[in-house]
Amino acid sequence: MKLKEKSQMLEYYVEEGIPKIETTISQIENLRGTEITLRVTCLSIPRLPSEGTGGGQTVFYAQGQGVLMTKDGTETGTWTGQDIDHIYGQKRTDRGSVFCRTFSKGKLAFVNNMVGVFEYEANLEHGTVEGKVWDWK
Repeated sequence: MKLKEKSQMLEYYVEEGIPKIETTISQIENLRGTEITLRVTCLSIPRLPSEGTGGGQTVFYAQGQGVLMTKDGTETGTWTGQDIDHIYGQKRTDRGSVFCRTFSKGKLAFVNNMVGVFEYEANLEHGTVEGKVWDWK
């Protein structure tokens, strides 16, 4: 599944002396023939240099959660995820996993207990993001 972000909002703040980035994303996608709305909120925290950063990059650990809903609003699912973000200049790559859950018995039933692995690439200068999510079977 290939995803293209439709909108993205970043909020930068400092909590207990640690800089954090909160990202909120809303997108409309086609998931196995069903049009869905996906809402995402992620919190990214920079890793310390001793935790593997270097080579001109900034590395963040991120946790997120979200909801997906069919276009008609009759079915919903949720997910939680974790990833590592690498930032080189105006390029960011995210790689991680998501864990999905739904009580749907219809079009979204297949996402219940699904584990997905993903890779996203963002152009920070233009505010665009593209990515893929693979169902880990």
